[in-house]
Amino acid sequence: MAAAFRSAPVTSHATYLSEIRIRNFALILEQQVHLTPGLNVITGESGSGKSVVIAALSQALGAPADDDLIRPPSETATAQAVFCLSAAGVATAKMSLKRMEVSDRAIPNAAGQLILSREISRSLGDRGPKRSRCSINGVTVPLRCLRELAAELVDMNGQHAAQSLREAAMQLRLLDRVAGCRCQAAHVAQCWERYQQLRQQMADIASVGGPEQRLSLSTLIASVEQSAVEPGEERQLRGKLRQLEARQDAAEQCQLASMLLGSNSGAVGAGLQNAEQTLRLILSQEMAHANSITQMQSSSVADTDEGDGADMIGSALEGLQEARRLVTSADRQVKQYARQFGLQEDQKAALGSRLRMIERLFKQNGLRTSEDLLEAATQAQDALQRWDDLEGRQDEIQGEMERTEAEMLAAALQLSRQRKAAVQSLKASVESCLADLAMPGSCFDIDLRWQLAHEGDGHYVNSNDAKLLNMQSGTYKLGPHGLDHATLQLAAGPSEPLRPLSMVASGGESSRIMLALKAAPIHILEATHDERPQPASDASQDIPIMVLDEMDSGVGARLGGVMGRLLQRMAATSLSQLLCITHLPQVAACASSHICVSKRPGADGRIQTVMHSLITQEMRNEEMSAMMGLQ
Repeated sequence: MAAAFRSAPVTSHATYLSEIRIRNFALILEQQVHLTPGLNVITGESGSGKSVVIAALSQALGAPADDDLIRPPSETATAQAVFCLSAAGVATAKMSLKRMEVSDRAIPNAAGQLILSREISRSLGDRGPKRSRCSINGVTVPLRCLRELAAELVDMNGQHAAQSLREAAMQLRLLDRVAGCRCQAAHVAQCWERYQQLRQQMADIASVGGPEQRLSLSTLIASVEQSAVEPGEERQLRGKLRQLEARQDAAEQCQLASMLLGSNSGAVGAGLQNAEQTLRLILSQEMAHANSITQMQSSSVADTDEGDGADMIGSALEGLQEARRLVTSADRQVKQYARQFGLQEDQKAALGSRLRMIERLFKQNGLRTSEDLLEAATQAQDALQRWDDLEGRQDEIQGEMERTEAEMLAAALQLSRQRKAAVQSLKASVESCLADLAMPGSCFDIDLRWQLAHEGDGHYVNSNDAKLLNMQSGTYKLGPHGLDHATLQLAAGPSEPLRPLSMVASGGESSRIMLALKAAPIHILEATHDERPQPASDASQDIPIMVLDEMDSGVGARLGGVMGRLLQRMAATSLSQLLCITHLPQVAACASSHICVSKRPGADGRIQTVMHSLITQEMRNEEMSAMMGLQ
């Protein structure tokens, strides 16, 4: 029997992800992935579904849902992330849940178990997912709560994470992580958000202005209420007026048509009447003639022709009578139309008056449509309501805004000092990592700058505060991330000048720099301890769990051993757990837990992604041999 592989012992003082549960997700029917503290690797052939595991974990942590997540023909997909929290982790989670106003039933139990769950459903008839049900320890919560809590536990890094180095916000977040000032950065963001709210309240008061402005708003509201304007009413009125005018013209034409159809001289009716009288006379003559020859022999041709003449005239007379009836009916309908639609001046005047009144409201308020008018009235109502709510509090709000600005500026200056103090240690740590990752002689730096702002659009920093950061006094922009604007800089060789990373780093270099930035806390911790670093605990961590999806794809196999040892040190020193998808056997050899992913036909004949833990050294050796192409 093969000897069991000894994984790293479970440390109760650290927070880690213990299990991922997946059902009806992409190619996965139902799987459970068991993880341990330390370095966990996921391997398998290309296309086997390794990234599906990370995608499912991302869903459990609140990532946006893609269209093809649910495995057909199922209508739902489920992803769960099960965490084991340390005592400090439980306390942190409890505070977060309280802040988000989540039920106490979601608080982790005595064993520190925390289950984040998400069920994604799609609507009937649609292909893509439409709804999701989120829960924390069985308590239904909004997706936002799932995301916020997960962000405190897991640092997710997808396949294109290195590209995010070009984002200024990401550069500051990486610096804050190394500097250990995420809490300070969050405090600055909270102060900034509150300051913006207070500024908006002052703007609301100013937007209403003095008594004249309020009177104007009140007049607008009253005019709209009294007029009872409906959405699109002016277009309906214009359409009705056009219809009335068209029918009035038609009524005049109908009067002319009635004259042509009637009994007037030269009209159709008079002509038909004259023709009927003529035919009646002819028919009488034919009938008299027919009676006079009744006693004659009927075999002659002439006799037959004489009888046919009466029949023809009789048939023609019947046609004329039907024509007169139809013409009389048509004349009656035409006259009725002319009477009904030719005398609508009152209605036309009323519609025109209503339209002119609405158009006057448009002109008075500089608007073009009834929808704009109603929206303006709603905004006016809201503005007056805000003014009523804030009336008498202007001095109070102004005072709170000034205090918040002072607190925000002080917090931002403190954050800048912490960041600046961390730059040198981060620079040394990244350069050390880059040397290990086959980029010797590379120089790395972070350029921190403040941006000047126009008067009234920034915040003044006096000379004493600015001097501490080698800046000059002035008015600077202050945003949710503070005063600083960071630019990562790289010199690929000792003789090369420092240039922005986005301009000089290749894809592989970006991957290595990202890894070096993630690993920087190792060097900082090791530099501050003379003895060998102890396993990670919550006290030494920022976010305890890190996920890397093929971070080594741009590095290459030559550096596999270096990467593996680096990831191993990260998991043992600055993190409690690291989950990594890798194609490199050297990285897999350094793991404390190894999961292999493969595809195979299911019972229904459909392809499924399956996962199994390699619990013996023999099983791991076999997989690493396959990764090296030796099988």
